[in-house]
Amino acid sequence: MKRFICILTVLALLAGLASCGQGRVSNASLNKVRTVSGNDEWWNDTETVITPEDIKQEFNVDFYELLGSFLAADEDSVILVFNIWSKESNDAVLKHYSYDGKLLGQVHLADYFGEGVQFYQPETIYKLNGKYFTVIQHSVKGSDSFVNEGYEIDFDNSTLKDPFALKLPDDGSMFSEVITMTGVGDKLVYLMSMGDFYNHSYKICVVEGGKTRSFAPDFGADAELKHIASFMKYGDGVAFTAETIENGVEKKYFCTLDLDTFTMHKAERKAETHRSSYIPDCGVFDCNKHEVINKIDIETGETKPLADLTHSFITGQYEDLRIVWATDDRIVLYVDEQGPLGGMSISHLITLDKADTNPNSGKEILRLAYTDWISKFEYGAVNAFNRNSDKYLIEVTSKYYDAATGVFDNDAYLSDYTLIEASEASAVDLLKADIRKGEGPDLVLYGSDTAQLNNPDYLIDLTKRIKAEKSLTNGDYVKLITSPNGRDGNHYRLDYGYSYTALMLKSDFISGRQAGLTFDQYDKLISERNGGNSILNEDDRALMKMFMENSDSITYTKDGAVSLGNAGFKAAASYVASIPDVMPYDDMSWVKMKNMQVLEGVTFNSFVYLYATAYKHYSIIGVPSSDGHAEVIKGRGVGITSCSALQDGAWEFALTFMSPDYQNQVNVYYDPVLKSAQKATFGEYIDIRNAHINPYDNTTFPVEKGIVDYYIEQTSDAVTVPDMDSGIIVIMNEEMPAYFTGQKSLDEVMKIIENRVNLMLSEQG
Repeated sequence: MKRFICILTVLALLAGLASCGQGRVSNASLNKVRTVSGNDEWWNDTETVITPEDIKQEFNVDFYELLGSFLAADEDSVILVFNIWSKESNDAVLKHYSYDGKLLGQVHLADYFGEGVQFYQPETIYKLNGKYFTVIQHSVKGSDSFVNEGYEIDFDNSTLKDPFALKLPDDGSMFSEVITMTGVGDKLVYLMSMGDFYNHSYKICVVEGGKTRSFAPDFGADAELKHIASFMKYGDGVAFTAETIENGVEKKYFCTLDLDTFTMHKAERKAETHRSSYIPDCGVFDCNKHEVINKIDIETGETKPLADLTHSFITGQYEDLRIVWATDDRIVLYVDEQGPLGGMSISHLITLDKADTNPNSGKEILRLAYTDWISKFEYGAVNAFNRNSDKYLIEVTSKYYDAATGVFDNDAYLSDYTLIEASEASAVDLLKADIRKGEGPDLVLYGSDTAQLNNPDYLIDLTKRIKAEKSLTNGDYVKLITSPNGRDGNHYRLDYGYSYTALMLKSDFISGRQAGLTFDQYDKLISERNGGNSILNEDDRALMKMFMENSDSITYTKDGAVSLGNAGFKAAASYVASIPDVMPYDDMSWVKMKNMQVLEGVTFNSFVYLYATAYKHYSIIGVPSSDGHAEVIKGRGVGITSCSALQDGAWEFALTFMSPDYQNQVNVYYDPVLKSAQKATFGEYIDIRNAHINPYDNTTFPVEKGIVDYYIEQTSDAVTVPDMDSGIIVIMNEEMPAYFTGQKSLDEVMKIIENRVNLMLSEQG
């Protein structure tokens, strides 16, 4: 039974609803509009970016791999280390930066060592008495041997100087090595590992005034020390982590050591952290889900929040944030952002300073939700909009995603995939309930597996907005953009990316440019070409779900009731039931050059990954179906909720995803919907891949640019099918096994499913 909204609210919204083109007034209440306060937490960012091209041009070097890291951070600066792999040799560059992005000095190690000397990246860099030092392993000219030597880093003159030998205390061990070094006042402190084939131990050595003292960490007679890591300067001493086995129980500790008295304090770690960073003098920090930075008290192991990165313009945009330096008012982060194929990294040095007043003060807040994983590209669109908008600020909520993924806290999902389906459907139900109450978000990112949102009770019809936006109807966007995705003929989701569900196979396995396979054709294919091994999912419920999501197998009557009495549903169900219990399977997927495989989430990047130089011998066709239709397009887009009181602002943000800036990124998760962007980004991806080939790898070869046109032609016959309601899938998972196991007839099971689904829909309104 639908609820009536207040007549005053309707009157207030009539003009807005007309302009938005809604054909039906939702029964959802409207959200209260919130604005940003000047007192709200905010972190201003300063970013320094170093790309592989920057390194190539500055030092006139060519290479196929570049990885970055950082060392020797203090309160004012940090040293970025760039490790370079070229056909000729390995190389490294040290760049010393202040946190405001100023380059304080740099050293190109190849310029120092010259030709004929092989060297490796610095093992450690430390600061002592205001000077920087490093330890580098290098070959000896005229010899096959290598030595470890220390050097002072002379950034003023861009060189190394005054090499010195490392003096290790000899305790008779078979093996010994310096793991890391740090400077503490006038003291040089290093951590050593020593042992033989059966045992190893650790020693902390302190060099001061030409004399060396050492300390062996002791955790008690019942404890076996397994590992020491994260060794760093901490005040007038050092700190580190230790892992021990005590009476058969593994324990982890934060430890501090007084260098004058060799008094060690240990605190057991209370819980595992997402990714801890150990920062000299500052302490231990953790970046939880790349959103909240917590400080961990070394003395007690307790965790307290320091900063919320959602209150910045970098939220979620980087997948591997490392904390360089952290205080209550300043946080410095480093990101080694790897390219689409891994490696060839772009380095980001990001300084966040706590703002006295929030610069977004007065902006109206738009809440953005997502039910499935959100990528760094989508976060990038959020950040770009927030930087540029004078009126609105997007606030991302993970509430519904957290609800959907809560099932992963219970290992039961490993043996029963339907628990995942049920959890995801339950999260969508929560979202729908919040929208009805006027407590939902303004926008939601979702895909074609969540048809229950395609309803004016939950999302507004975007048809008129799309038609009025000339940029979307100029012919440069794929048809998906202007095609309605609601079964009622309305357009609820603006898709900005898509992938395919497809059968990938050798072209000579099929006749000509075949769109797809019927069930009989599929059985014949695997019998003749795959030794009778099926490449479909072995789980009957998962297989039926795939067939349902990739065909028009549900019929809706004029009054909105669901009917399964159509040929597509019956054919799919009958086929699944007919599969022999002894059917052999070969359902491994995402295997390079495999003769045939069924894949969900196919994009240009994945096609290149799988088939590369052999692409001309493979075809992309539809998965088995009753009518043998082609591969199916799966959209990913944004919808505006019916409870949003800021629908014009929400639409303004939605268009961010359609902009050339967003569409022209090399996005490894979805193909762009902008046609001109497809050729550009696909071609760029090939250039990146070919430039990244290891010259010593005889199994990898350049890919022809022709693969771009081939992929576009192969997918040109792709079809769209109606979105699938995950709530219906949950009911099917519960009822279909009775038919598959012969307990009930198909008609009986269909009737039960129809009754349950229609009851569910009527209760939802």
